[in-house]
Amino acid sequence: MPSPEMEEFVKLLVQKVRDAATRDCDVSLRPNAVDPISKRWKEATHNDNAKSIVRIVVPECLIRWMILFSICFRQLVTDS
Repeated sequence: MPSPEMEEFVKLLVQKVRDAATRDCDVSLRPNAVDPISKRWKEATHNDNAKSIVRIVVPECLIRWMILFSICFRQLVTDS
């Protein structure tokens, strides 16, 4: 059985990292989004090619996840 500390870490990981990265990616998919990432994603969808969309969207979402994970991890380390 996981320790209470591990359970809290996983809870924070989901709340602060996974959910935040998903929200960030959702914002980039809005029709009125004009940032560089949104423009790249919209260009990829014009091809109607799932491979080109996946090649662009997945790595950028993973980068967002890694950035948010490192921020969350640093906060946990400095708060301990």
